Amino acid sequence: MARKPRVRANSGVYHVLMQGVRRGLIFQDDEDYKYFIGILERLMFDDPDDKEESKVEVEDKKVRNFTLYAYCLMPSYFQLLIKEEHNNISTIVKRIATSYSAYFNGKYDRDGAIYRGRFTSEPVETMERFDIVLRYIHQTPLRDEKVSNLNEPAYSSWYEYVGKGMELPKICEIKEAYQILGADTLQIHLSKPIDKGISCLKPVKATRRFSDEQVSTMMKEMVGTSDKTTFQNLSYGRQRTAIIELQEQGASIRQLERLTGIGRGIVWKMK
Repeated sequence: MARKPRVRANSGVYHVLMQGVRRGLIFQDDEDYKYFIGILERLMFDDPDDKEESKVEVEDKKVRNFTLYAYCLMPSYFQLLIKEEHNNISTIVKRIATSYSAYFNGKYDRDGAIYRGRFTSEPVETMERFDIVLRYIHQTPLRDEKVSNLNEPAYSSWYEYVGKGMELPKICEIKEAYQILGADTLQIHLSKPIDKGISCLKPVKATRRFSDEQVSTMMKEMVGTSDKTTFQNLSYGRQRTAIIELQEQGASIRQLERLTGIGRGIVWKMK
């Protein structure tokens, strides 16, 4: 079946979401998140070809490929609120995704696709929709239960907007309408829940449940063992990575408690 053509935005602004293959992890540690943010910063501009010019002249002639308004990176997917400039949205996301995929496969000694097909996108044509998507992206860590409040550390542009949470490079353009609100008022505004009935892009969640035998096999493929005692002797980092990925693929918390011997409260917090 032919895939549907991407809906173009007259405004040039899009909400973009890209997910890991089989809902697997694309970010496994802090270095991965920071490397991806570095890619966003690096690919935002292209330097001119003439390297003999002065630094000032080069800065003046940099080509802006895109404008980034917001982002949020989750273990198995990322979201961007982005405007195409010199490059179109497909070229922009392809360059970002390809650069990160090369890094990820090299670091983890693997090959093949790390993403679940092509990215999904939604045109953002009005300021009202822009505001909804901006709030939606920043509320993702709370909605996915990765944090208990939005000021906890998370890999998103939240810090750029309200000055709280994890201090990360400032790579987003903040519209004047938000700048004039002030950090405290803006925090309240961005925390405002999205009204019921309003939909935004979301990752595909696992719909099937695996048997214990299937989960055990998956666990063995990930960490080399399906034995409870051996699993419990692994480093916390390896345990956490495996448990998060198994949950993303459809294993339940109760299943993981049974198969790893790790209490459900700890399994839940690992998410």
